[in-house]
Amino acid sequence: MRERLYSITFQPPFWDSPEACGYQCPVISAVVYGLETHNASTDETLRDWLVRRTTPEPFGTDVDEAVMYFGVTAPTETTLGVQPALGFYHEAMGIRIYTVVAARGDVVIAFSKTHVDQFEFEPIYELMRTHARF
Repeated sequence: MRERLYSITFQPPFWDSPEACGYQCPVISAVVYGLETHNASTDETLRDWLVRRTTPEPFGTDVDEAVMYFGVTAPTETTLGVQPALGFYHEAMGIRIYTVVAARGDVVIAFSKTHVDQFEFEPIYELMRTHARF
């Protein structure tokens, strides 16, 4: 899909079936996006990349096709492993999501957890986020 090069999803074993949580079970996901070098300047910052792909508008709103994240609150500085990163809350289909994005070379890595404040798996996400290496 567009810039997406790779993705992987982790689902905590407790919520590994629709019977456990319905059909929108909580997940932790990692996605690797290729930077659009033909559309972006070589000195594009992570914040610039993110601005083109986010909107404060709610999920389902008709927006530019580059937008991937809806209902975005102000990104804050954080880390993904040892890489400087931006973290932000957003939503999809009524589900609150937290995502951290970091740039490395010619890719952007997005690391997300769904169902924020609904299921207690933040410690797993934080352990994975702080120890990520790429």
